[in-house]
Amino acid sequence: MSTSKKRKLSLFFDNDQNNFIDKYHCKNVKPVLIEDTNNIYSDNYNIYTSLQVYNNYLSNLSYGAFLYGQYIRKKSKYNIDSYDPVSGVNSNHIKRLIIPNMVNIKALIFDWDRTLTVFEGLYSIYPNVLDLLKVFELQKDVRVKDVAEYYLGGSKRVKNLRKVWIEAKNHNVPIYILSSNPSVGKFPTFFSQLLKSVDLNVPLKKIIFRGDLTKYEYIRENMKTVC
Repeated sequence: MSTSKKRKLSLFFDNDQNNFIDKYHCKNVKPVLIEDTNNIYSDNYNIYTSLQVYNNYLSNLSYGAFLYGQYIRKKSKYNIDSYDPVSGVNSNHIKRLIIPNMVNIKALIFDWDRTLTVFEGLYSIYPNVLDLLKVFELQKDVRVKDVAEYYLGGSKRVKNLRKVWIEAKNHNVPIYILSSNPSVGKFPTFFSQLLKSVDLNVPLKKIIFRGDLTKYEYIRENMKTVC
């Protein structure tokens, strides 16, 4: 009777199935497709949702996150449109990760836009989140964790994500952010601060912009321990 251990797999969560086309580069990295709104691009920029749906989203946020969202609504309709209520890692994904446990997972890799978050991109970005709030003149009423809550889909969703982070830590499973968003490469500290503010810590060196490589090429070339 064989006593060999079950092979551990890394899981790669992304809302864009095109990022899985060359998954053969790393057979031990299993893709998990995140649902999103289809056909988002149009002549009127990228339309994801209606103002009513966006307002409903704001009404379920904490006060600081609500204020931040109101500010964005006044400044740019495009970020309103970039809210995608269908998107993001959901409770079903989370249940599959933490029940029964993570003993057979080698690493977790998350895309940022519409995978960890429920938005495509960010309205504006600076080296530090507090710089952003200062420029917006919101620093008296909005905290870093409020900005994080806004982009990450609300306090309940953050709480569910935190369960994954805790389970991963308990099983020594590293977590990576691997994004096509150039801002992730330019200002990784901004993203790190958002995550840290809601106890979803990811080391700076594991918050990654893929650059000119596809995501699976990047994993193969630069993340060999999970490939």
